[in-house]
Amino acid sequence: MGVDALQGAGERILVVEDQDVVRMLASDILTTHGYIVMAAGSAAEALAVFEREGGRFDLVFSDVILPDLTGLQLVDELERRGTFAALFASGYADEKTNFDAGRGRRYRFLQKPYDTLRLLQAVHDVLAAPRPGAGA
Repeated sequence: MGVDALQGAGERILVVEDQDVVRMLASDILTTHGYIVMAAGSAAEALAVFEREGGRFDLVFSDVILPDLTGLQLVDELERRGTFAALFASGYADEKTNFDAGRGRRYRFLQKPYDTLRLLQAVHDVLAAPRPGAGA
């Protein structure tokens, strides 16, 4: 599937990434391709953005390792406040990421570095998948 087939339609995404360059790149790619993006550099900032926006996000795209919580801990906390899909990314490929817990819950994982097509494909796939508690 090409980039043109992976355009967003105004879905709201919260990007949580502590590396400024990576956060800006992901946000720019997603915004350019039709998504509404808000970004945070830490779990604390993400919680504040989530609250400010009333939890109105279709997807939370988070780094696995953040300075204050893990991405999984952040998503656990946010899920108490709203319903959304989750996508995780990391540049680490070892036990430090502790991502096995996320795999057991069927979260999608995107290995860094990723390119535009891989990011858009992952976002598209996660948003298209059925979610427990979503819809009605």
